[in-house]
Amino acid sequence: ALGRGDEAAALLQPILELKDAEQLDATYLRWLTEFRLSRNEWAMAEQAARLMVTRTEEQSAQRLDALVLQAKAQEGLQQYASALTAYQSAYAIVLTPPTTQRVEAALGVGRLSLANGANDAAYLAFVDASKMANQDTALGRHQLALAYQGIAEASRKKGDIDVSLRASMRLIIFFDDAEIVPLAYKNAFEILSQKGQTEQAENLRDEFQKRYGKAL
Repeated sequence: ALGRGDEAAALLQPILELKDAEQLDATYLRWLTEFRLSRNEWAMAEQAARLMVTRTEEQSAQRLDALVLQAKAQEGLQQYASALTAYQSAYAIVLTPPTTQRVEAALGVGRLSLANGANDAAYLAFVDASKMANQDTALGRHQLALAYQGIAEASRKKGDIDVSLRASMRLIIFFDDAEIVPLAYKNAFEILSQKGQTEQAENLRDEFQKRYGKAL
């Protein structure tokens, strides 16, 4: 509360090693996990998140949050199989209305499934994320952009280039993300060129030049 995060973490960390650590309030475990994640201290974050999972009830929002935090830490540790399992477990917890963490779980499933070549599973997870994302918040709109990016990539790998093109065009028209939108331009340009729609591809190239001041 005083902003002395390093001291707070130093006090909490040894408790995780104690037999009675399960008595530690999950609120402290969540704070400690997020603190460690913010500093890329993946192993300590994973330790706190794993304990947090055991402190939450099944099929609860708290369990979902804990699993997502654990998955993020495992991604940082490059434990991708374990991270995918954690994301899948979180994604399986259905909440009404969906929380931002469940959207994160869907995006995680999509991202890691895509990396494994499971393009169909990735596509379905990204589509679900796009439906759950809350467009009324900045975080929700960013999650929606990531979902459309995932749909575009998964669809293209599946050979559904028209679906991929539509997803990229949505990003180009409705979003301003400085990293995601340029990638959408590149994907759309390549697909239009592949389809032989040279004029549309060149128009897109010109639009990109005007929008970003550099060549596509």
